[in-house]
Amino acid sequence: MPVWLITGGFVEIEIIPPVSDPHFFVLRASRGIGLGLVQALAQDPENAVLATCRNPAEATELQAIATASEDLINVVQLDHEKPESCQQAATEAEDLLGELPIDYIINNAAFHPGHAPLASVPLPVFQRTLVSNVVGPTLVYQSFYRFLMKSDRPVMVNISGGAGSIGMDLGPSAGAYSVSKAALNML
Repeated sequence: MPVWLITGGFVEIEIIPPVSDPHFFVLRASRGIGLGLVQALAQDPENAVLATCRNPAEATELQAIATASEDLINVVQLDHEKPESCQQAATEAEDLLGELPIDYIINNAAFHPGHAPLASVPLPVFQRTLVSNVVGPTLVYQSFYRFLMKSDRPVMVNISGGAGSIGMDLGPSAGAYSVSKAALNML
């Protein structure tokens, strides 16, 4: 069974051995890459998806996909930057999944403060970037670890990019974002 992952576009990869009836947990699924991923996953009736967003009531496209999915896609409120929100989402996931696993956590949430050399980024902006792009994914991992460990093939995917690559050395223009994505790549 192909799994769709996004790295600057759709890339199809085969996971061997495939997981039958996989359960996905997609962060920030209300727009952009996350919404596109949920749309792709919704095409296969074997996929079950917990799609998260900060404001489910405002996520009309995501809600429409969930409604059309016949209960295979559930929308869960989650602000990954807040520990209590992660715990509430884990409780809701437990209510929805029971003893079923989460096979794939797709961490798509991120904050980009704009392009500026690190020396000119105000400390609160730098801190917010680290909380959103490093601390938040760590909170999600900690909160949902028990669901991953129920899977025969647990996978956590952190969406990153060239800005987080030490080898590419894109320079200082995206200072806070680059630092946060390099740290995310180490999770």
